Amino acid sequence: MKKISPRSLLIVLLLSGACGLRPPIADGSWTAPLDILAEPAQEPHEGEGFFRYFPRGQAHLQPVARYRLNGILKGKRAYRKGWNSRLSPMDLVVIWGELTSPEYDRLIQYRQRNRWYYYRFPSGFPQTRQFIVRHSSNNHIIPATDNLRRLLRTFRKGQVLSLEGYLVNINATAGHRRFWWNTSRSREDSGDGSCEIIYLTRVITGGKIYH
Repeated sequence: MKKISPRSLLIVLLLSGACGLRPPIADGSWTAPLDILAEPAQEPHEGEGFFRYFPRGQAHLQPVARYRLNGILKGKRAYRKGWNSRLSPMDLVVIWGELTSPEYDRLIQYRQRNRWYYYRFPSGFPQTRQFIVRHSSNNHIIPATDNLRRLLRTFRKGQVLSLEGYLVNINATAGHRRFWWNTSRSREDSGDGSCEIIYLTRVITGGKIYH
């Protein structure tokens, strides 16, 4: 076996670092603390939409509303299988409003699987299940830029953040098959079809803005 000299090893490590993932870059602006008690802001939006391409497929993303969600991250899960993972590589569970109160937050457990999110709370929980539905969401994230895609990987549970962009409906072709994936437009629904699909254009976290 050929030995590698310390100098050669250093060069290898430097080259490895140069080819590694670049950290996300903030735009240099700083913002005031986020209001996580506020309800998500949603405004109707009409436009032609746009296409995203991926191996053996393409998707038309049709914006239906401008959207901004401030809250606390309670879960993230990366996905790598299926046509939709080419567009949306990660789901984020976010809570906002009164649900962020330590009185409630410490009693609820969240988990994610197969593009769904689940929550558990003990008997005697002082609020209804619908209260949790109204103040939490599982968000399918489609990053608009590589910078935002890298930023997603750095997120940690408990992080305070603001997600901004568009709610979108998707009409896709993968191979010889057609697929439809539609966003929820309500914070009152639950079950199949109740997740928000966000075309993410801006993130604010840690007082910094990312595009």
